[in-house]
Amino acid sequence: MDPTDPPRSKPDAPKPGAPARTVRVPDDREGQRLDNFLLGQLKGAPRSLVYKLVRSGQVRVNGGRAKAERKLEAGDEVRIPPVRLSEPAEKGTVLINVTIRYLSPPDLVEKRSALIACSVNAAGKVTALRAVAPL
Repeated sequence: MDPTDPPRSKPDAPKPGAPARTVRVPDDREGQRLDNFLLGQLKGAPRSLVYKLVRSGQVRVNGGRAKAERKLEAGDEVRIPPVRLSEPAEKGTVLINVTIRYLSPPDLVEKRSALIACSVNAAGKVTALRAVAPL
């Protein structure tokens, strides 16, 4: 990488200059592990992201670095960096237009179009039944 190149930004990086927030641990969360506390604060964040934030030192407890297994005490100040999470996928049914090509007996190639109803699962992936057709 050439030193004159502009710095690359990561796709999940928050806006530059976005402030980190400081959260005071309530009394009912005393004794909870830091990683579980962060999962509750960062709704929808994958566990791997939470551990990465803790390991890199972006999450701080009372001004100092902390490990994920640290037990929090009531009144602790937890610094949570700004995190941008991708939008969750919309659940529901999707119609996909599929073109099926196959050879008919006289070696003639036919094309047929069909709409297949598919469902979107919680992870945002489209699932569908496979159409059985000779290729």
